[in-house]
Amino acid sequence: MNTRENRFGVSERSQAILATLGWTPEREVDISPYVECLKTYFGGFLPDALAVLRCFGDLRVPASLVTEPPEGVEARIKYYAETGRTPPPEQSIDPFYDLVFNPYEAEPDDMEYWKTTLGLTMTPVASHQADVIAFGSDGLYYLLGMDRCLYRYDNTIGSVIEAYLFPAWDRDAHRIVATQPPFEWPADWPEA
Repeated sequence: MNTRENRFGVSERSQAILATLGWTPEREVDISPYVECLKTYFGGFLPDALAVLRCFGDLRVPASLVTEPPEGVEARIKYYAETGRTPPPEQSIDPFYDLVFNPYEAEPDDMEYWKTTLGLTMTPVASHQADVIAFGSDGLYYLLGMDRCLYRYDNTIGSVIEAYLFPAWDRDAHRIVATQPPFEWPADWPEA
């Protein structure tokens, strides 16, 4: 398989899928709302994360495009390429499972926790389920898992996209031992 990549490390097979959603490596979106969000809630941002948001911002990759084994995805690529059609949004299994490129799902407290614990500044760039994908000051991408663990991707957003679209990625092999303590409701929290 040819794995020619663009400047974000997106493999050719991932690019083919993203193209069915209207994405191109030259895509640019207005990131001013993201910049305001990141300044207001996260105290700033890493410039490389803004480049990712500029190219991928507002992109929603439906979970319906994720299939196992990859042959199913290849068949979908071929279908959409041959027909020129785009997958309809309603094809998504549930929007909760989509990969969405924006910083809005991140929790400032979680980002601060990892900064304090690991000395790692992170800028959120995407979300998937209750997981947040962030770019770290060490140049790597991380998944802040809803299981309160931190997982390490490679140094490209392409590695994140590849792991999402072709789920042979071994999540446990990438887990960092550090975990957040379990959330505890305040004692004075009102009952529902």
